[in-house]
Amino acid sequence: MSKFLLPFQKRQKPEIAIERTTLRTETEEIDKIDIEKLKQSKSAEKKMPFFARKKKAKEKENTYSPSGHPVDFFMQENRYAEKILKEIKQTIKKIENSNLPVFWQNAQALTEVIKDIELHFKREEEILFPCLEANNMFGLSAHFINLHKEIKKTIRNMSQAAKNRNISNFKSLFVNLSLLLKDSITKEEQTLFPTALSQLTENEWSQIRAEAKKIGYAWLDASSDALKTHIQKTDIKIDGFRLDAGFLTLDKIEFLLNKIPVEITVINSDDQIVYYNHDNNSRIFPRSIGNIGEKYSHVYDSKDAKKISKIISNFKKQKSASEEFYFQKDEAYIYLRYLPIFGDAGDYQGLVEIVQNIADLKLITGEKTELE
Repeated sequence: MSKFLLPFQKRQKPEIAIERTTLRTETEEIDKIDIEKLKQSKSAEKKMPFFARKKKAKEKENTYSPSGHPVDFFMQENRYAEKILKEIKQTIKKIENSNLPVFWQNAQALTEVIKDIELHFKREEEILFPCLEANNMFGLSAHFINLHKEIKKTIRNMSQAAKNRNISNFKSLFVNLSLLLKDSITKEEQTLFPTALSQLTENEWSQIRAEAKKIGYAWLDASSDALKTHIQKTDIKIDGFRLDAGFLTLDKIEFLLNKIPVEITVINSDDQIVYYNHDNNSRIFPRSIGNIGEKYSHVYDSKDAKKISKIISNFKKQKSASEEFYFQKDEAYIYLRYLPIFGDAGDYQGLVEIVQNIADLKLITGEKTELE
């Protein structure tokens, strides 16, 4: 018996397996899925206590296959696609509130990211579907291929709308894309994957896994997990916190923050100072340990405090993506930047103040390409 079968599916009992000869077209089976009931069940799930929802999510996570199975990768990509849809939705809200160029840049970038779903579709169309068709199951592939075409076409049109900065068109296309992708994900996870797991042998899954590596995965290879795999394969042991592009220990993080030639102050969502880099005897804007937990505006005089409050207000309302000032102070020429910090869901989490004396930089001329 294949170790990748679902718990309730056993090959040695053919009477409970899907009868290929009497099976109605799989397309009809897909269309039987009651989307409204699924939505209702999800709505009811939201009312469950947190610990119950967490347990239910864990059970769903383990429903299909073990880690590393081809279906596991398809499922991971589905979860990632859902996250990207949420990010695009948040970006649309930001554009509607404040039509800043930076938000349109985000919209274009996210549209390019979601386009990678084509690798997900390609693995299904070129590897999974042929295996199903070899077992006389043709309806599933025909249905999904048409759905894939609609999704890819919608993404292309979204990309053009983002370039044209047409918010009405972009939003309308996004709504359509959300419906199509959610429809595809639901039907994959309710029909396609369970059917494939019940019908394909372990040997067939091994072949699918080998061929999938040649095509590649949507987003997964570029994730930090791919970095971890590479490090393990090269037998390199690296300690530290996992970051997007590597690992750093706490002492190295602190060393770098204290040695970079800029002053940093971090403020949380309650406008309190929570961090500043301190290994600098000549700070332009002095900070002390007593400032930690203090309201950010309190470290400024009344005139500057009003300006700070306005900056924070604009960030919270997403009216601006950054603020910068530059001015002379004694012999220094100050370049001051404020950058908002947002969470994955687009929620405001604070800001970072960056101060730099660029007087020496302004004096640089000519070239220096050799050691002295």
